[in-house]
Formats: sequence, structure tokens, C-alpha cells
Amino acid sequence: MALLRARSDMLITAKERRLTLSCMLNMSAAFHCVDHSILLRHLQVRVGITGVVLDCITSFLTDRTQQVTYNSQLSVMQTVLCGVPRGSVIGPLLYVLYTAGLSEVIMRHGLNVHQYADDTHLYLSVLSVCRTGYYQLRQLRPLVRCLSKDAAKILIQAFINTRLDYCNSLYFGIADVVMSRLQSVQNAATRLITGVRQCEHITPALHQLH
Repeated sequence: MALLRARSDMLITAKERRLTLSCMLNMSAAFHCVDHSILLRHLQVRVGITGVVLDCITSFLTDRTQQVTYNSQLSVMQTVLCGVPRGSVIGPLLYVLYTAGLSEVIMRHGLNVHQYADDTHLYLSVLSVCRTGYYQLRQLRPLVRCLSKDAAKILIQAFINTRLDYCNSLYFGIADVVMSRLQSVQNAATRLITGVRQCEHITPALHQLH
């Protein structure tokens, strides 16, 4: 279902002559990093699991041990303090519930996301990033005029640069014409901070800010 949704979104974007950037994340190692106390609290507070069901999950996670075999030698038995068992039926489900908040964070930054166990698919439209950036600049313009340069830089960094930089690895290898659209947003933000006019070169101001 997730693949069909992603394919549909990309076809719609292509029909509108927009570019979609896609990134596939395999976070299989994260299975071993799940904090049991955080997971159990999350299940109780956010998911609403309590009583006998929560007790069963707690029993499933706690008092587990592990040891490693190397060169026909066994290591000392160690208590497992984090992670969910892989290969079990409930393990992947607990991991999905543990990382449920990840999609909310990603979507707040304007990206689309689909998750299936430890596989996470991120994709975004460059045009939507640019539109959001220009919208934020229009909203910030009256406020920036009342601030000092340092305060304006902090504000632009929070609302514009963080959006452009988020998952910027997706921009690798994209066409220059597409990259120029993203650069134009950064140029506009720099002009807003420095007061450089449209008829003046923006490169010196960019170097000054960085």
C-alpha cells in the first residue's frame, strides 16, 4: 500500500512537471537501540495500552539475556537493556509504535514519508520547498525590518535555512536548473537580511553571512 501511495504521489508530481526527490532509509540497526523504558511509557501514554496487555509486553521485553559465540568460545552472559527481538511477530510492531513520532517530525518539515518496519521512504517536491520558503519570507518581511541584523539572521535560520538544509542529501545529483530554484530562495533570504538590492550582486553578501 505504501509503495502504491508513493508511486501515485510521484506520478501526480510528474504530471505537473515537477521534480520529486526520493531517499530510502534502512534503519535495521535501530531495532537494537529501542529504549525499553521509553517504549513502555510511549505505549501507555500515546497508544493507550495498559493493564494486562502492558504487563505482558513488559514481561516480553525484560529479563532477556544474550551471549556471543566466537572461535568456539562463549562470552559472559549479559542482560539485554535495549532493543526489540528480531524474528518475532511482535518485535516489528513494537518498533513501528516506538518510531511513530518520526513521521510527524518529517512531515512538519514538508516531506512526505512512508514507513514499513525499519524501512523509511522520504520524498519531496522541490517546487513545494520553494513555495513554502517564499511564503515564509513574505510573512517574515515586516518583522525582520524591525529587528537587528543578528536577530534577523537567527529568524531566517530558523524558518528558511533549516527547511532548505533538511535532508539536503536528497539534492545530490539534481539538475542545475532545479538547484537554482533552491538557491533563489536562499538569495531572497539573504537580501532580506542584508538589504542588498535586486540590481546588486548577492554573492558577496552570501559569503559574508557564511
